[in-house]
Amino acid sequence: MNREVALIRSELYVAKGEAERKIVKRLAKQFEDASLGNPEAALDFIVEILSTPDLYAKPRIDLFMTWLWLDKCKFEHTAKHKLVSALKSYYHCYENARLCDALGEMIGKCFERSEALELFDHLYPLSTEVGRKGIQCGVYEMEFRSRHQDEE
Repeated sequence: MNREVALIRSELYVAKGEAERKIVKRLAKQFEDASLGNPEAALDFIVEILSTPDLYAKPRIDLFMTWLWLDKCKFEHTAKHKLVSALKSYYHCYENARLCDALGEMIGKCFERSEALELFDHLYPLSTEVGRKGIQCGVYEMEFRSRHQDEE
């Protein structure tokens, strides 16, 4: 993990109280800038966020997920496996609607249709209500993308 991402990580863990939302927003922007040169460390941090209740429950943590769309959603097999593993292990715990929506949309945009549907089928039965709505966002995203590709 590079130094900048390590500092962001440390500050994110201690962000609490009334200013937490603003701190998370600021750190998400810093993370986006800091992660451009080190995508592997950035993905490892995203996986840590998705696997840590003290982090994935923070308000506006969804802003960290925008990093996943950078570089046109190109994931190497190992990176995708880490991400899918974290989602399979923790998605059923997520109560943050913005996080679930962001993850659903990312899966709908960045995964092959068959991969996305397989993952959604796995996640849906145990998901919270907000988690299921996030999955629905992902399915809508896939349908939109499919219709848009058909029009081209």
